[in-house]
Amino acid sequence: MLKGYLYNIASILMMGIGPLLSKFGLLDISISMAAVINAITIILASYIWGLISKKHINL
Repeated sequence: MLKGYLYNIASILMMGIGPLLSKFGLLDISISMAAVINAITIILASYIWGLISKKHINL
């Protein structure tokens, strides 16, 4: 049960920090580069989560 609360808190923090980082990050880089960085980050986070949870990963 504690695991669900931790996931919820982590999700709230990420969703809250994301727009703030985007606001300041887009001052220096283009929108298309930010989209690429976002996609790569999601892919890497998903891959790492798959390794941690020991589930088979298909890319």
